[in-house]
Amino acid sequence: MSDTRLPSKAALDRLLGNAALWGVAVATVALVVLTLWAALNLPQFSGRFVARDDAVYLITDDGEGRVTGLSNLKVLLFTPEAADFVPEPDTLPGYADYDRFLSRQAVLNRMAQGDFIRVWIDGGPVQDLRPQPRTMADLPPAFWSPVITGLIVFFIGGWVWAMRPRDLVTRLLFLNAFGLMVSALSMAVYGARPLAVEPHLFLSLMVLNHAGAALFGTSILALLMLYPRRLTSGNWALAMLFSVVPIVVADQMRLLGSPGGTYLVNGIHTLGILGLIAAQAVATRRDPRGRAALVWLGVSVALGTVAWMTVVTLYALSGDLTAMPEAYAFLSFLVIYLGLAFAVSRFRLFEAGDWAFRILFFALAAVLFIALDAALVYVAHLGQSPAMTLSMLLIAFGYLPLRDGLWRRIVRGKALDGEARFAAALDIVHAPATERADRWANLLHGLFEPLRIDAVAGAVPVAAIEAEGMALCVPSFEPGQSLRLNEPRLGRSLFTPAQEHQVRQLWALIDSGVAGLEAYERGAKAERRKVAQDLHDDVGARLLSGLMVADDRTRPILQSALADIRTLSSAMLAEAAPLGHVLADVRAEAAGRLEAAGIALDWELAQDTDAVIDHAQQKALVSGVREIVSNIIRHSGAAQVIAGTRMDDGLTLTIADDGRGLDAGLTEGSGLPGLRARFAAAGGRADISSETGVSVTLHLPVTERPLSGMDAYG
Repeated sequence: MSDTRLPSKAALDRLLGNAALWGVAVATVALVVLTLWAALNLPQFSGRFVARDDAVYLITDDGEGRVTGLSNLKVLLFTPEAADFVPEPDTLPGYADYDRFLSRQAVLNRMAQGDFIRVWIDGGPVQDLRPQPRTMADLPPAFWSPVITGLIVFFIGGWVWAMRPRDLVTRLLFLNAFGLMVSALSMAVYGARPLAVEPHLFLSLMVLNHAGAALFGTSILALLMLYPRRLTSGNWALAMLFSVVPIVVADQMRLLGSPGGTYLVNGIHTLGILGLIAAQAVATRRDPRGRAALVWLGVSVALGTVAWMTVVTLYALSGDLTAMPEAYAFLSFLVIYLGLAFAVSRFRLFEAGDWAFRILFFALAAVLFIALDAALVYVAHLGQSPAMTLSMLLIAFGYLPLRDGLWRRIVRGKALDGEARFAAALDIVHAPATERADRWANLLHGLFEPLRIDAVAGAVPVAAIEAEGMALCVPSFEPGQSLRLNEPRLGRSLFTPAQEHQVRQLWALIDSGVAGLEAYERGAKAERRKVAQDLHDDVGARLLSGLMVADDRTRPILQSALADIRTLSSAMLAEAAPLGHVLADVRAEAAGRLEAAGIALDWELAQDTDAVIDHAQQKALVSGVREIVSNIIRHSGAAQVIAGTRMDDGLTLTIADDGRGLDAGLTEGSGLPGLRARFAAAGGRADISSETGVSVTLHLPVTERPLSGMDAYG
């Protein structure tokens, strides 16, 4: 039976995305070919015409001269004007000037179809220009700048759309790229014309230029209504997008007041963009990722707008707005679009803050330098060289230190310097092993103020940013685990590469410090083991030999010394000791001392056990029994002592005598408070009662585990 299952939505999205990307690539190639064909087929002659100082000049290999007239067999005489070579005819004052420009373009285009053009030069010889084929090497920068910008924007927009083909926001981004590309390519053809463009083609290119610019503005507005946060419904965004239609209709019906009426529309769009950015800034104040995306967009729009307005202002102040090279303004549009694409594709959002401050700081430095230089030249009347030198010095010694201070305070935040980083690492390295994890978490919390820190399964070797900067995964002291820090600055920010690098440096210091400390402890432990082994094998063996031949008075002393050596060996190793061996030593020592004092001992040992006790517990047990036996001998007047051990949730040892009891002299000064404190410190307890004598019950927790090495010595 055949499998009739439908492909999944993800598979369809991948298929659609691949198809979209291939379509964009093919369209890009086709647009390149079409644009080059249109530009290379414009008529070109052996000389170049340039408009300068309200006059037209001819530039050839022999020099240049002011043109007073043109003629050939198709046009008897034509007097060229500077307005005939204006890059953007929509900058002309009115529609009458625009219509006159088009009619003169028709005359120039008819003249360009002839076999030659005779050029009359003021005060010079007449020159005949012959047509020649136009090659790619003849295309000026004014052509390549908008072409490259438009194609880059179009391909990036298509690529982002192909990643999420069903997303309305990426579709709007692609339409924005399409609008900018159409405007740029059409302007590249007529703006870099050698002499003239056929009027109908010129009008068509102008329509495409204005329509593309309008689509660029309306699509940005529609996108900002939905992204990073949805400010309104999708229907309102689509209505804003399709407002491009009445704008284009009004432009073609000449209802915008002048040929450059679309510039006013673009200005209104710019104000709307800035207003929507401000609204998004309010809407994303509790959304770090949305705010980071807005930073990409806001910085790019600010820089692109300022650059474009600066160009317009400078040419307006010069009194010749028609000479403005609009082709180069497309570079500022490229800046805006790249920020838009980064924001929509969520490209490295965690770096947006750092890059935003870098760009703004450098842009501010450039603006301050230009302003200072202009003020010194035009206000203080300094020469250009002294003004530039003084401006550079003021920027270097005034602005740059202020910039560095703001960078450290705003961007770096709570970053540790080298000394503080070393001190923090040492504090964790030299902490007890059981406290290192808590101190590491506390340090991270103090540095980044995350909303929460989660322990996650799986160890990581170095810190790494996750979830577009919302989380930072760092190594942990717990085996097989790592820590995930979520939403720094109490959810108001994203983790940055600088913070990631800072944590990596901290962990490298801590890890190397812990490794060095553990290596030192291993060496010290090996040396202690050697000394303990020597004590056990040499001194212990000699004491055992002496014990075999000792008399009754010497034997207890040797037994006590042997027990002390075993305790000392265990202490040097900081290892656990077998409980059975420790009890046997304690019993033997107590029996010897009591027998010497004439007191009988009945000590019943528990069954054999594999339990062990650590050094602190061993010391508490040995010292405690010694203290009890000493009190019995000195104060009780007892004739018999009964002791017993049992293993019940740990070790329980009871020692009772038949003496006079506590009222006969066992007071707080007799060591009982110290006994309780010693056992409490070892994790146990000591209970004392007195009826017909004194009964002391000692309790210690023990561990059941296999023995190895010196733990099992006899």
